[in-house]
Amino acid sequence: MNAVELPVSGPAKVKPESILRAALRDAENQAAVVDATGWDSTMLSKVLSGNAGITIDKLNAVIGALGLTITSVEYMDYLARGNVIGSNCHCARMNMGECGRRS
Repeated sequence: MNAVELPVSGPAKVKPESILRAALRDAENQAAVVDATGWDSTMLSKVLSGNAGITIDKLNAVIGALGLTITSVEYMDYLARGNVIGSNCHCARMNMGECGRRS
């Protein structure tokens, strides 16, 4: 049984803004962001309502407190492609070593 190859590029189905909004609505995440940024609790409601933004100097703290990371689309495509190649490797699946290797 071979893995199904899926396209690795294309438009994002979920926008980063939606992920951030959902994360900021969670009470535990709110506490972590307040601790990491030094904001008072009213700042989060201002951000969520669009009345305030996250300044560049607080962005790392917010992302880190939420357990998120920023990476390039190219890197994620590389990881996805590598997983497809690895799962489709006949040699490795048959316990014959890596494809292309001659021992």
